[in-house]
Amino acid sequence: MLISPIGPTELQRCARALAALDGDHALEQNGVGFSQSDTTFGHVLATTPVEAWSDDLVVAAHRVLFKYRRQLDDLGLDMAAYPEPANHTPINKTVRVVDAVDGEFKIVFTYSPELVSAIKAGLPKRRWDGASKAWMAPSWCKPELMVIAVKYDFSLTPAAMRLEPSDLPHSNGEAVVTGPRVTIAFDYNPIAVLEVKEIVGRRWDGDSKTWNAPVTSIRQILAFAVKFGLEHASLLDVPDADPVMEPTVALVRGKFEIRFPYDRDLQQQVKDLPTAAFSRSRQAWCVDQSASIDVAEFIRASNGQTDVTAQVLIEAAYRDMGRVDASRSDDAVFVCPSLNGVLMPFQRAGVVYALTALGYVLDPVDGWIKGHDKSLTVVK
Repeated sequence: MLISPIGPTELQRCARALAALDGDHALEQNGVGFSQSDTTFGHVLATTPVEAWSDDLVVAAHRVLFKYRRQLDDLGLDMAAYPEPANHTPINKTVRVVDAVDGEFKIVFTYSPELVSAIKAGLPKRRWDGASKAWMAPSWCKPELMVIAVKYDFSLTPAAMRLEPSDLPHSNGEAVVTGPRVTIAFDYNPIAVLEVKEIVGRRWDGDSKTWNAPVTSIRQILAFAVKFGLEHASLLDVPDADPVMEPTVALVRGKFEIRFPYDRDLQQQVKDLPTAAFSRSRQAWCVDQSASIDVAEFIRASNGQTDVTAQVLIEAAYRDMGRVDASRSDDAVFVCPSLNGVLMPFQRAGVVYALTALGYVLDPVDGWIKGHDKSLTVVK
């Protein structure tokens, strides 16, 4: 392969000069900066560390930038002095580089749907940085990132190779107990923001510009405070507890309204309820009464709280659930000495289901009675 007569440092200087004129990424055809066909590649050249440039990338950069020699000449960069390499084999514009910036990994690559999917699936803490047009990932994702880097042939800069998972940038701030909740304040740190969102029951207070979470999530809050170096003396007096998320269910305007502080798993459970839809005006999830049994099952599974407005419907749903479970039973305890013969298990289950449906209850002394009034019919 014929290597470019101009080095990557000089080529990047040219790319950055053109990128500075191409702030709109060629949305407007003004004859300044990169053309629409070259703008993505040109901006990648401007931001990719030169130590990660391969020979292929150097040749590709030279051929693309040579087209803009007149613009570069006007900027005092003499690209015309370095003719385009004579080798006219197809050039490879693929860029795949992992760098390290401010304690985070910076992942730069020319667009690939397969690679975007791999980044999203393999790096749960990744985020897209629109300003630098790159994916960012916290340092503790290094093992997962290395798997992707090897599989998709990424180059690593020296800074990326030196960055270890322990290199965690701390944030100035504190976590303070304020009644039943903990107020969490820290200087903006994108990595910390990703982490605080994992705390069960956390909320953002736009007025005070702080996060807060219930004391029931003290274990997660304390771990977060220690990880990011926040002052947390008042947290040490809070008893340890598992995170608790208790949604509330009310009946408003003929629909169940379900409210809870954001929790990803709980939100998915609500989304799975029949007819569930989020109301922005009500800031609640709304579910039709027709799904009362599903809502009752959700309340039981999530340890939810039922408002008095919904209590009658939910209790009725629980009774329906009991009857459904009983109807599916293949056995039950039923003793009737006066009955000739022995009932099969499924027959016993059927008799108990029928008695329950007719309003009988099992009395420990008198057996099955109609309601709780022993003067009524008794099944011996």
